[in-house]
Amino acid sequence: MFIDFFIGPYILNSTLNILDPKTKTINLWVYQFDMYEGKITSCLSIISNREESISLGEEKISNYGVLAFSAGLSTCLNNFRSHNHAITTITNINEEFKAFRLMKIVGAGLLATFFLVLLFNYFVFDYYNSNYNSLTSRLTEYQGFLTNYEIQKNDLEAKKALLTETGLLEPTKISYYADRIAASLPKDINLKSFEINPKVSKKNDPKTIGFVKGKITIEGYASKGSIINNWMKTIEEYDWVERISKITINSENESNNRVAGFTLDIEIK
Repeated sequence: MFIDFFIGPYILNSTLNILDPKTKTINLWVYQFDMYEGKITSCLSIISNREESISLGEEKISNYGVLAFSAGLSTCLNNFRSHNHAITTITNINEEFKAFRLMKIVGAGLLATFFLVLLFNYFVFDYYNSNYNSLTSRLTEYQGFLTNYEIQKNDLEAKKALLTETGLLEPTKISYYADRIAASLPKDINLKSFEINPKVSKKNDPKTIGFVKGKITIEGYASKGSIINNWMKTIEEYDWVERISKITINSENESNNRVAGFTLDIEIK
């Protein structure tokens, strides 16, 4: 079985690339080759029994074995060229595998980055959502405080208006007047009520209660009408009394021994 064949010693061409560039002449037993710039320039037929060492790459080979080495090297190179397509296919598969592996690495990196971004966004959202819920709760609480404040304020204003209307916030001697009237009360007179700044219903709004400032209304009864008249005279003598009027409600009543019921309206200066 022939693998390959060559005519003459030119099989040496397969080893020229690894031949020492300084080599000028090669003696191969029956041939002498002259070399120039890595190429054979001449071939002479000689007869030489001298054995020499020729440098091929990093190896030194006897001149008797150079032709056999060249033939073997040429055969290996030819086999390599015959398998070049298979090597190209393997190379392509290797490149595709590298690209696929790179894609997997890049994809895993992108997926990890996307996951970290989502995780970061979750923590940021959770932080601001917690703050939002806390602030909303505080806002609701403060709104309750504000509503309660408005209720208390309106209640205070209403009470203040009531006290202003009744004249209790103004400098007055109401307690002094009441004490003087009580001190002058005869023992034969019994009082049913004693109102300072008595309340009245307003004409335009009957449901709204008003107060008459600078006025004292007294209701009671006595055994004799003269006793009431004398007490009125005593009250009129006070310098702070502007005017006093008496309204008799009922006359003699034997069932309860009441002679006369009365109502006194005392206007203060």
